[in-house]
Amino acid sequence: MIKLAKSAPVCVALALPLTGCHFAANSLDELKAQPAAVYQFDAPGNYQVNYKVMADAARHCFNQGSFASSMNVEADLLPDLSRGTISVTANQFGEQYWMTSEIIPTPAGGTQVTVWNYRHGWDYIGLRMQAWASGDKACE
Repeated sequence: MIKLAKSAPVCVALALPLTGCHFAANSLDELKAQPAAVYQFDAPGNYQVNYKVMADAARHCFNQGSFASSMNVEADLLPDLSRGTISVTANQFGEQYWMTSEIIPTPAGGTQVTVWNYRHGWDYIGLRMQAWASGDKACE
């Protein structure tokens, strides 16, 4: 299920200097409050196993850097809170969040995953994470 948010930021290249609009959230709270899209799916199996599979795939696909910027995956398994989180950040003159997800167990023993993304061009990431949970290792 993909839900497009009505309040997502939309910028025109010429208006950027005038509006202060940016292409990523400055905090996880901002990302969750104003996402471009929210995607949620259920996956069979233990949430810790699904977390590991998706975190490994995200690290493989998104950890990259260059002279001017870098993308990083922040992945945390929090078994005492029965959840895991995976976020993708870009470091271009300060850390900005492009995507975050929460992986939690369901009462039936499965996994529920919620993905928030800040950029409309990243609407695919929820589907990609669902494919990773199903065993697909592809980045795109």
